[in-house]
Amino acid sequence: MASGVILKVYTKEREKEILTDIEKKMGRVGLYLENKLKERLSAPPGKGEHPWKQQGVLRSSIAHKVDKGEKSVIVGTNEKHGGYLEFGTSRMPAYPWLFPTVEKEKGEIKNILGEKIGITRL
Repeated sequence: MASGVILKVYTKEREKEILTDIEKKMGRVGLYLENKLKERLSAPPGKGEHPWKQQGVLRSSIAHKVDKGEKSVIVGTNEKHGGYLEFGTSRMPAYPWLFPTVEKEKGEIKNILGEKIGITRL
């Protein structure tokens, strides 16, 4: 061919850059939600919300972890008390604090990510 144009897609080269960007955004979402959850647990509860026992153990246990393979972030606690509040027990009704906070912050999460999101309760 005497003259022409070569078009090439740099998928491999861009893939790492795109994934790194997604991981950074998920990390920002995780940190944002950590702060919002800690704020919620620091404030006195409203009517029908969780019983308030201000010790800070649950609040200080809230953390996030970015799962690079799944392109997701997990935000929560390893404290049993957090699960008891969220889902209830045979002796105590549920006082959801985690999932409602995430739902409330959905708009800001979308802003951080710049795209659609899916939220799944563990």
